[in-house]
Amino acid sequence: MASVGVAHQYCGALGKTANCQSGVFICYSGPKGHTLLDSRLYLPKKWFEPAWEQRREQCRIPKGTAFQTKQELALDLLKPLLESQQFGGRWIACDCSFGNDGPFLEELPKDFYYLAEIACTRKVWVKTAGTQPKLATEGCTVEQLLKVKHLLNWQTHKIAEGEKGPLVAAFARLRVYVSAERTAQSERWLLLRNDANCEIKYVLSNAPEETAMTELVRVSGARWPIERCFQEDKSELGLDHYEHRSWPAWHRHMRLVFLAQLFLIRLQIKFKKNSRINLAPSAPVDGVQLSGAQTPTLRNFNTAEVPYTTQLSGLQIPS
Repeated sequence: MASVGVAHQYCGALGKTANCQSGVFICYSGPKGHTLLDSRLYLPKKWFEPAWEQRREQCRIPKGTAFQTKQELALDLLKPLLESQQFGGRWIACDCSFGNDGPFLEELPKDFYYLAEIACTRKVWVKTAGTQPKLATEGCTVEQLLKVKHLLNWQTHKIAEGEKGPLVAAFARLRVYVSAERTAQSERWLLLRNDANCEIKYVLSNAPEETAMTELVRVSGARWPIERCFQEDKSELGLDHYEHRSWPAWHRHMRLVFLAQLFLIRLQIKFKKNSRINLAPSAPVDGVQLSGAQTPTLRNFNTAEVPYTTQLSGLQIPS
């Protein structure tokens, strides 16, 4: 508990509450590769209670630091990156921890499209319900749409080139409203993806109605780079190998890892006969991705008596 940001909170890596750290990370993926760009440690509310003042000082948390949700941290990280105009892209992808937060999605830059995972219990109102008019007037959860006959037109698409051949998944989509008022402003694409393991994911997008199915499929694969970033940085660059406890040390370690990853990407591009990094076909989308708290990440490395793990939340922008 002496390490900065550690608190008893839900940990996606363990699937239960535990003493853990949680951070928000931004990943950029483009045709030449992918890398983590920035991060911020999440401080739970209890860290701002008067009883924790001494602990905040010991961990060297900057004066004036106030509580922020992970969604607020993500927006603060994203804004300066986009203003710098160093990173192209037109898509922002995120998982359920961000996609379930309507106000967060509304705060995203208006000139970007988002692809946001949502929970299976999210309620929507179908634009064209066919033989089921109640779906339009009363709405239902996205999971219940699977039980409606002749509503979903499933198509098989290639999403990546695996070691043993192409990886495919079944996709379906519907135009839906995210509010009972059924206004034009609340109209979205609902994309359903059924992977080979029969796990179905539900995704909302503010992309225009004329957006091609293949484009949504392509961007849906952009979650792969941020997972690869975490895997590569942990196995090759020591992202999860540290014993420091302070706020400055945590952020300094992360930035050094990011610089090392970027350096290796540049070497890979320079010395490859084909300068294009071998990404999944759906992954070469310039942009930034947010990966939420459900992303399994760092393993247990605390030196205190009570062990903890670290989980990462992040942001990704695909183009």
